[in-house]
Amino acid sequence: MNLQGSDPEHATEAPELPRALTEPRPVVIAGTVLFAAFFVVALLARNTFGAAWIVCACGIGVGVLGATVLTLQRRAALRGDRGAQRGLV
Repeated sequence: MNLQGSDPEHATEAPELPRALTEPRPVVIAGTVLFAAFFVVALLARNTFGAAWIVCACGIGVGVLGATVLTLQRRAALRGDRGAQRGLV
């Protein structure tokens, strides 16, 4: 990543981020758990939150779908498949 414009002689490269900051699994898991917790709260207080439980249920579904895609991509990367996403191993 060039931080100094278009002059390649004086270009400064950005440092690589640590692996802990680029790992997507904790974010997906934490988001899904939060949606599940809010789902329970929305169901228990349905009179207060109305149809908010539907949004929480969709959030859980998207989280599960995201975790599934990440798992499949990680397995493909470990197998060495050409179409696998890079940086997951």
